[in-house]
Amino acid sequence: MKRIILTALILISLLASWSFASDKHPYGVFIGMGKNKILRLKNYSTLVVDAQYLSKNDIKKLRANGNKKIYSYLSVGSIENFRPYYKKFKSITLGKYEDWPEERWIDVSKKGWQRFIARKGKGIKNKGLDGFFIDNADVYYHYKKPKIYKGLTKILKALKSQKMDIVINGGDEYVLRAITKNPRLKYINAINQETVFSKIDFENRKLLSQDAETKRYYQEYCRKAKKAGLSVYLLEYTINQDLMAQISDFCKSKNYKYYVSPSIELDLSCQDICYILKNILLLPDQDF
Repeated sequence: MKRIILTALILISLLASWSFASDKHPYGVFIGMGKNKILRLKNYSTLVVDAQYLSKNDIKKLRANGNKKIYSYLSVGSIENFRPYYKKFKSITLGKYEDWPEERWIDVSKKGWQRFIARKGKGIKNKGLDGFFIDNADVYYHYKKPKIYKGLTKILKALKSQKMDIVINGGDEYVLRAITKNPRLKYINAINQETVFSKIDFENRKLLSQDAETKRYYQEYCRKAKKAGLSVYLLEYTINQDLMAQISDFCKSKNYKYYVSPSIELDLSCQDICYILKNILLLPDQDF
């Protein structure tokens, strides 16, 4: 009984922090969400989904729902074993991806992979999306070689040439080097940095607060990115209301956009929280 009440209180606090009453959302990331739920998302200024599982008509439905800019998740530096093209590129993978056993880093310097990503990008663009949410540029952090940097740059420039926005998720080592070489990057529009304030404890399956040193580093990275003319997004994982308030205050002061998720799978929306809350409160066997 106490656990149910606590769960309800947490969900209520989440709804309050998301300003659900206004039904307007500056930013949302739902790359782990199923198609049926995605098509119910409404009124996001910037919405990130995995368009591999969506059709051109699905994107039109999202537009009709009041979503303005719609970006697709696109992993350029790693490959997951459930993707239909995994076997084709398994031979050029570099190593295991920590905390995600179904994923491996890939050699972005290989021409075949570069061409594949460019084709994949064109397919996404043809569905009517506005840009790419580029994941796993951190391959350069793990394999810091000139060929990896050059390979990533070729991939990103090829995607940008399709007249699409480019948002780099993570990839701080790559972005900082790119900024140093060219203070005003023309092939990257924005960065998205995860866990500036929050932290994921994969071993114990807990959402924690970020340590002070890492938080300072990420905040400085975001500052440098903004100074270079890039827009800045934060993606945090927490259900702690005090931490959410800190995130909100920080982003407002810096003119950053942010999204706070209660799930590391990025598969829950405000509508989902409302549904869960409603069903908890309506359970016939519970006496509140």
